[in-house]
Amino acid sequence: MSGATSFYVMHAGNALYNVPSYEAAVAKIDAEPACLKAAMTIWSSAGIKVGEYHPGIHRVVKVAPPNCTFEVGKTYWCTSIGDSECVYSIKVIRRTAKTLYVTDEGGKAKTLRIKADYDGHESVAPKGSYSMSPTISASKVRS
Repeated sequence: MSGATSFYVMHAGNALYNVPSYEAAVAKIDAEPACLKAAMTIWSSAGIKVGEYHPGIHRVVKVAPPNCTFEVGKTYWCTSIGDSECVYSIKVIRRTAKTLYVTDEGGKAKTLRIKADYDGHESVAPKGSYSMSPTISASKVRS
């Protein structure tokens, strides 16, 4: 089976399982004890991170490829730095090259400036810019 993609379930940088599909990797993480899940990630055989367990929403989320952009009509989210149970979300109404027009979780319309985050994805700061402000990345699309 040359050229077939396999997936690795990793914990804190150590490979735990080699599985044939993304769905099988998610099932392996779901079967682990809660104390181990927080540091678990899924990598493709090509060495690309494709998923990670998110403790704030208690499930595995797909990781977007580099250089993600915000798309009209989609909802994006992040969790608070101080409380992983606190989730911020925005829905993109329209956009320009440097500006997003969104509604927040309360339905309030906002205009946000687009920046790039450390992974090269587009990102916005829906609550302003301060030391612990939430930053929503285009890589975190709510499914």
